[in-house]
Amino acid sequence: MLHGCKKTVIHLSETDSEMFDEAYFILRGGAKTPPPAERDMVKEANRLLERAKTEGDRARERARRRRLYGLLCFLSGALSSAVLFLCIR
Repeated sequence: MLHGCKKTVIHLSETDSEMFDEAYFILRGGAKTPPPAERDMVKEANRLLERAKTEGDRARERARRRRLYGLLCFLSGALSSAVLFLCIR
């Protein structure tokens, strides 16, 4: 059985952006019936893009910390092995 749903989609084809050719906004079900003002949509889009950028920066920082932690573990293991080897010898 096929169930349908109604979504309000706003399509911006002329964005005047160097990054985006066009943008689609799918409004939530509980959103205002008349579409929000253009400046409100631009403000919300900028907020979402800034949040995505911040999350990407955090992900890169976590990856960098994991690499440093791995390197630290490797070096401490190598140093411990060298000390143990010298003590046994």
